[in-house]
Amino acid sequence: MLSVCPTEDCSNATDDDGDGLIDLNDPDCRCSPLAEVTGEELIFNGGFEQLDLSRPECQGCISLYDSDGCPLGWTQNSINLHSSCFTESNPAINIGYIAFSNGNYQGMGGLTSLAGGPRIQSEFLQTTLNTPLIPGQTYQFSGNFDLPTASQSGINLASSHRMVILGSNSSEALNSQGSAGTCYEDRPAWEPLGYFDFSNNANDNFGTYTISFVAPAAYSEFALASACCQPDSPAEETLSYYGVDELSLRQATPTPLDNQLIVSAAGCDAEVVICLSQSAGLVIQWYREGIALIGSQEPCLILPANISDGSLIQVQFSGQDNCGLLDTVINRDCSFTPEICVNGIDDDEDGLVDLEDPECSCQDSSLLLEIDENYCPTEISLSLQTNTTGQIQWYAGGTALVGENSAQINLGATANLNTTYRAVVSDTAGVCFATPAFWPSVPDELQFIWTSKVAMCWGDSNACLTAEPIFSTEPAAYNYSWTNAAGSILSDTAQLKNIPAGTYALVISTADGCSGNFSFTVSQPDRLTIFPFADPADCPTENAAVRLRLLTNSSESNLEHCYFDSQNNISDCSLENILYLSPGIYEGYSTNTNGCETSWGPVEISPPEMPATTINVNQETISLGETLNIRLDGQTGQLDSVQWRPAEIFSCPNCLTSTAQPIESQMIYVDYSFGPTACAYTDSIFISTSENRYLFIPNTFSPNFDGINDRWKIYPGPAVERVIRTTIYSRWGSLIYQDNGNTGWAGISDHGKAFSAGIYVYQLDVLFIDGRIKSYSGDLLLTR
Repeated sequence: MLSVCPTEDCSNATDDDGDGLIDLNDPDCRCSPLAEVTGEELIFNGGFEQLDLSRPECQGCISLYDSDGCPLGWTQNSINLHSSCFTESNPAINIGYIAFSNGNYQGMGGLTSLAGGPRIQSEFLQTTLNTPLIPGQTYQFSGNFDLPTASQSGINLASSHRMVILGSNSSEALNSQGSAGTCYEDRPAWEPLGYFDFSNNANDNFGTYTISFVAPAAYSEFALASACCQPDSPAEETLSYYGVDELSLRQATPTPLDNQLIVSAAGCDAEVVICLSQSAGLVIQWYREGIALIGSQEPCLILPANISDGSLIQVQFSGQDNCGLLDTVINRDCSFTPEICVNGIDDDEDGLVDLEDPECSCQDSSLLLEIDENYCPTEISLSLQTNTTGQIQWYAGGTALVGENSAQINLGATANLNTTYRAVVSDTAGVCFATPAFWPSVPDELQFIWTSKVAMCWGDSNACLTAEPIFSTEPAAYNYSWTNAAGSILSDTAQLKNIPAGTYALVISTADGCSGNFSFTVSQPDRLTIFPFADPADCPTENAAVRLRLLTNSSESNLEHCYFDSQNNISDCSLENILYLSPGIYEGYSTNTNGCETSWGPVEISPPEMPATTINVNQETISLGETLNIRLDGQTGQLDSVQWRPAEIFSCPNCLTSTAQPIESQMIYVDYSFGPTACAYTDSIFISTSENRYLFIPNTFSPNFDGINDRWKIYPGPAVERVIRTTIYSRWGSLIYQDNGNTGWAGISDHGKAFSAGIYVYQLDVLFIDGRIKSYSGDLLLTR
């Protein structure tokens, strides 16, 4: 039984149609991208032109009432074959021949019982494919469809009609399986391959509709029918009857919109930013695990730092006639690893190593250290004095000295004068005790002033480090050895110049054998990154500028953005991160206050897509008084308003389709608003009106009461508004008849006297629709 079905809203995280599937998990929400047809035609006689001429009813001008089964290769139920010759010779047919069709077409539909019962899904088309479908392969089905205007009430009142295409390996007719009330989609041997809606455009013209699907099995049978569930089914509608023609099914290759996802995740404690590389002109919706993220319809999606690893993020985007779907899995490896505390490694990646990490905290205790601090030139040695039995571990600055587990440690000349040392004892119960920290004192000859300059920009090699002794006046008495993290020797002077960000070590030694080890970390700013996105113009016009947004990871608000289009010789700089630019291919660079520069692009800014509308008329040249048919065609589905001008010459100034009666050659305009922002547009067409003031004035009549030509009157053409006055004179100039109109003269006087046969003179004053009055006169022959 046909019924009105709820529609799945793919952006509200709700199961609107009650099928247990929400948003992107529902096939209703999956986009069907354009497909490039690559295979051979699989449907035989898709235009219904090849007929079974062995049957008398399929010969000549076929009656649509006797045509069921005439098209070769098709199994069908109660379907009419329409041909122009039969429809033109039978004008009383309720639904006429659809204009602009190519030869024959099929008329099919669903009907309601006379008692107002439910809609019955009765009519279908079924054929055997030339070759079976290949499982997993994409196919494209296309066909011409129309809901024509009917002269009888209650027919084709819905704004659209939903079709289903089905596949099977059963050669039995579609309606032979299951009970009469079972939807075709639920028949046991048939599987739905896809659904599509076609519109009631009230133009009585075929529209071409396509749908792509992936074959689920090697089906050899193919069928087409009204879907059991309709998006619109008015209660007063008794019949949906539509035309079907030019059916085609071919293997195809999907060609979704080209796009990419850019994922930016600084770490487990930072937000995750996912952006589409292209967003101009696209309608965007983001999803998590197939469920819509409500309100997330911008080019970039910002996810909180606590987003779970393994989360599936999807984005569906669509343009004017195509779409695409991309997905990514959040995987930052944020699983927790405990700090081991004795290996000198930041195991849990929180930036804190061993004793620096709260996970490794120990109780302060009265454990004593015996210190030999005469370490220049002799070695430094530390001895632990304790009665506690347990595991011993020595630390430098909180980082474990791996392998140093005895009660005494000999640091020698390797002591780091910039850190502290301590020992930790863990007893058998797992409780640890830490000694007070020991900070080696720096001998005067190893005390320095350190000067550092950080890198100005990410990736720069312009940092420097300088060591200047405090107490010595003879810098040449020192030996320097700078190394990087890899151990490579970089310099033997007091200054290390032109270095990138990183960790560096310095060993300073004196002539008397005293030496010190020092370490430094050189930082750098975050890398400056720019993401350019071109947005569609709010209201596309020929001169509309397109908005280019420059998104950045920088918190600075005063970046300078310079851009150029080499093809069109355009270049400029701006402190604004939103630029309004004409179409072209742009690239550029952005600079912060430190002079750090990063390049971006190229990014293409396409011309705004103007609404594809056209004014169609049945004739551009008319005679005065004639009317012309006019309509606005094209992308009219989203129109908010229509206004024809000048309004006084139109039968319906606010309708897509109207008639007009221009009284002079003139330009006709149509103003319409279009799209979600109600953008206003104007189109025009010139109509030429020729001054043909057609008026037929008979020069004879015979008022003899035989019913033929008994009354003399004028026959005005379409340019005549009215006849103002009709006057008849005798041949000698006597007034014998006058009429303020065109009721006609019967050849008698006001007193009923019949005038004799002869020559009379008429004079006419005629008002035309353009306001002009014209007089006519001539001889009139009265015969008896």
